[in-house]
Amino acid sequence: MPYRGELSTTLLNDQAIRAKDFRKWRHAHSQFERGRDRDTVDKYKTEITRGGLKTPLWLDVDDTTGWVYIGDGHHRAVALLELGVPRLAFHWRRLSKWGWFSLPPLENEPFPYDLLGL
Repeated sequence: MPYRGELSTTLLNDQAIRAKDFRKWRHAHSQFERGRDRDTVDKYKTEITRGGLKTPLWLDVDDTTGWVYIGDGHHRAVALLELGVPRLAFHWRRLSKWGWFSLPPLENEPFPYDLLGL
């Protein structure tokens, strides 16, 4: 069973939990302001307000740099932030085991919270 944790959404920033597909979180927000991306964020906002997010975010940990990224769930993360939801559920995976171009399995062990300065 994959480890499932919970963190403050305030950690979704350019220092703690980075937006892997974007240089900065502001770029993700800008990308998701219109079009299909906006529709996807709005769909998740509806899901969250009707009963909570069903799919946790996936955090990727790069053991080489110690950085933590959103591996899967940028749209969900932006929806949580826009709604002001205080906490997010997550699973995680360790990238150094598999590299950047293959999908590593979700980890069963506890998340390395020390990487976030907690």
